[in-house]
Amino acid sequence: WIEFIGVDLHVLDFVTQIVEPWMNINERESKTIPLRKRICIALFHLRHGCSCVVTSYIFGCSKSVVAVIFNEFIKCVSQKIFIQQFITFPSINEAISLSEESRLYGGLPGAILAIDGTEIPFCAPKHSLAYMNYKKYNSVKLTCACDYKLRARFIDVGVPGRMNDAQAYSQCSFEDAMKQLNDVGTYSSFNGNLYGLDVPFFAVGDG
Repeated sequence: WIEFIGVDLHVLDFVTQIVEPWMNINERESKTIPLRKRICIALFHLRHGCSCVVTSYIFGCSKSVVAVIFNEFIKCVSQKIFIQQFITFPSINEAISLSEESRLYGGLPGAILAIDGTEIPFCAPKHSLAYMNYKKYNSVKLTCACDYKLRARFIDVGVPGRMNDAQAYSQCSFEDAMKQLNDVGTYSSFNGNLYGLDVPFFAVGDG
């Protein structure tokens, strides 16, 4: 199952239960497909990045139904209420705790998150170069930040793969979220200045 759709049966059952309230597909043909199978179709399509034709052949449905199911699944997991339920940006109290852990175990006072970008392969429209990344395949960008416990605390997805990580970062709301956090209070406002500097809460990332 992990090789086929990227998750085991336990996780599949959990995802199915979570997305059920939002997976309201109105199209006649896809509506007759059991919800669990629809989730498998979406996860398979997402994991392998193949065309709708290939996915439709594997699951025995039309390519248009695959497209509808996949779009509905992506819309579901990106809904604000769904994201807020599982991926929440650190509050000021959490930031204080995370920064202390970072200071003790990593020697970085004020660091609360680590941020990076990756590629999600997919079949882009014909004759479109906007999604061709530097590795020469079509993708969309995923920007993700996690804390030291490896819990995702921020995600943004959908920027065309042609853009680099810095460009994707500039188009997401992460910087605004960090600014709002530091407007409430910085690391130094709770712990004093460091070498005479007002140290903000911040995230670490590669160049």
